[in-house]
Amino acid sequence: MKRMQNNRIYSRTLALLIACLLLTPSFTLLATAETNSIYTTWIATDALGRTTPTYEEAGALKEDAYVGIFYFMFMDPIFDSNEIMDFSAAYNKGGAQAVWNTAVTNGFHIWAEPYFGYYLNTDEWIIRKHAYMLSEAGVDFIYLDVTNNSMYQHCWETIFRVWKEIRDEGQDTPDICFSFGKTMYPENMQIIWDKIYTPDETGAYPYEELWFTWEGKPLIFGDFSSIDKKISEFFTIRTSWAYEEEQKGQWPWIQLYPQGKGLSPSGEFEQMSVAAGFHANSSHGRSLWVDNSKKRVEYKQTVNGKLDFGYSLDETDYGLAFAQQWSYAIERSPKIVMLTGWNEFTFGKHVNAGIGQTISSMYTIIQNDPIQENNYIDAMTAEYSRDIEPIKGMFGDNYFYQMAYYIRLFKGVDPLPESTAVFEVDMAGNLTEFDSVEAIYRDVVGDVIHRNSPSLLSSFYYVNQTGRNDLVSAKISKTDEYVYFYVDCADAITAPEGENWMNLFVNADRSYDTGWEGYDFIINRSRDNGKCTVERFFTGAWDEATSVGEADYTVVGNRMVIRVASELLQLEGRDSFDFKWADNSTTEGDPMQFLDLGDSAPNDRYRFRYVLTGGTYSDALLNTSSDENETVTEESTEVPDDTETSTPASTDAETDMAATTETDIPAVTDADFPTNPDSVGGGQSRVSFGTAVKGGWMIFLGADLVLATMIVCILIKNKKGSAA
Repeated sequence: MKRMQNNRIYSRTLALLIACLLLTPSFTLLATAETNSIYTTWIATDALGRTTPTYEEAGALKEDAYVGIFYFMFMDPIFDSNEIMDFSAAYNKGGAQAVWNTAVTNGFHIWAEPYFGYYLNTDEWIIRKHAYMLSEAGVDFIYLDVTNNSMYQHCWETIFRVWKEIRDEGQDTPDICFSFGKTMYPENMQIIWDKIYTPDETGAYPYEELWFTWEGKPLIFGDFSSIDKKISEFFTIRTSWAYEEEQKGQWPWIQLYPQGKGLSPSGEFEQMSVAAGFHANSSHGRSLWVDNSKKRVEYKQTVNGKLDFGYSLDETDYGLAFAQQWSYAIERSPKIVMLTGWNEFTFGKHVNAGIGQTISSMYTIIQNDPIQENNYIDAMTAEYSRDIEPIKGMFGDNYFYQMAYYIRLFKGVDPLPESTAVFEVDMAGNLTEFDSVEAIYRDVVGDVIHRNSPSLLSSFYYVNQTGRNDLVSAKISKTDEYVYFYVDCADAITAPEGENWMNLFVNADRSYDTGWEGYDFIINRSRDNGKCTVERFFTGAWDEATSVGEADYTVVGNRMVIRVASELLQLEGRDSFDFKWADNSTTEGDPMQFLDLGDSAPNDRYRFRYVLTGGTYSDALLNTSSDENETVTEESTEVPDDTETSTPASTDAETDMAATTETDIPAVTDADFPTNPDSVGGGQSRVSFGTAVKGGWMIFLGADLVLATMIVCILIKNKKGSAA
């Protein structure tokens, strides 16, 4: 009996030990670290030189902060049209008169060509790319537009299926919900219920992991008063429409600045909208600026006096309205920010609708007038549209990175990974030295699939077979003499071929002001017998890179290492720098080609930032003169190893996404666009927080060890007693 009691004590005490270890903060912190997103430490600089914030500027990740984006599905084959009417292409060819001609012509109207082309809404390559891009930007969910009776079932069924495949592959996608706005089409709701929210024959919900849930249930927008109670009680329901006044149970999806609050049915503040642009029939564009410095709010459309549908406005590039709305939302700190929008390139022409409305600051709707009877409600031109997805020409991908910038300020980010790897690598070995390196720079896996899909109206096919080596992760070991750049791929690395085989880009001074797109060096554009070239971008021109030396490289299966002298890369005294791998990507010097050609790690314009724990970093810019391979100044500071971040504040070259000012653009001040998380309700002191986390982790780890030792002693004593 005594032995049985002691065994019970032993079992219960062991269970207590496990529970204590699971509940103590040190274990919790370690478990959390394993699940952090791979994206939040990626860094990007857009074409205007604006750089996304790191942990130092954005603060720690917030638990209750979510971002959704309105996802449109209009790029559809069901339209009865045989011609794509691109307003921006028309303007580029023939100016404002060509836009007038396009406006009165029937066809598939589109305000600009997406960077990925005039794609169909069922193009699986596109749907995958959208998942990757929205995830890396920090978007948590999309809300699908089914506000019209045409709900594009073939599109959203493809999205659910493809995104489920991506999840099954171990990669991220946003969650999904549906938006009927503030109305309802019962027959459409029944189809959605049957396809997405009904269990299969095993009782499982095939797409449950993709549902965006709120208050413990899938979120949906619409009026469910006419819907069966069994269905309505399954959801958390809100209504959502444009420019509505604050009311309980409604989350507006677009409003003018200053935006109102989205409220729960009980009146709790939950949500706020942020828009990149507005409606063409309101003549409010992307450059809308609201001056509330006076006693009354004053709306100003930034115009230059030219009647050209806003195409000659320089301000369109900068996202002034987007920045102002984002900053206001961050200051108010809702739980959810809903953005508009994504994939809204096409729109309808409505004849004799909205008589008296002004379209794109150009003309007023006149009934039965052959020229001015056409109302373009949602979008029409680059200025009078609201899509954030990258486009060809004009502002390119600026809005995409501006979105990522503000999402980070709103939600926070992870600290940069710090490396402790300082070892030599046997270049003739199997490269297993890197197996124990904990600082891992991860890329999306599975993003090298090929594209072969018809365009809108099936006019032609989009074929992209550049995906080759699927880059998985990178690591670095830096000694006083060499930097060893390691990368691995999903499969064996292909044989060397061409100037864009496994290129390595290095931004030695972490500045965008030197080199090509900030990169001072490109390595491995040519190679021979284990040696590869090291070229320097002394200017910003892609085709003016100058050979400055050689590096060693080796490939073992799916692993590759490039060894380059620290002195050659001017990394002596620089233990923090940026880098990027790319395979089969740009040979033209267009950074947007990282979006769709081959693979890059990290994706798109993003880059990794390396930090050596306890190392030093010089903020001196590299000299741009090819005559002297020296830095302009030598000012080094120690990289601290007692904080969660080891990088200094952004340099002047890393321009705030909120503030791009010129003499003819409204001044943007810190008061207008707060970027310090302490001032917008989302941050803590970065240094004190980082110190607290590391110090707290050590304290609790020590407590765990003491607790474990005490319990083990008790167990041993009890065991001895039991044996006696």
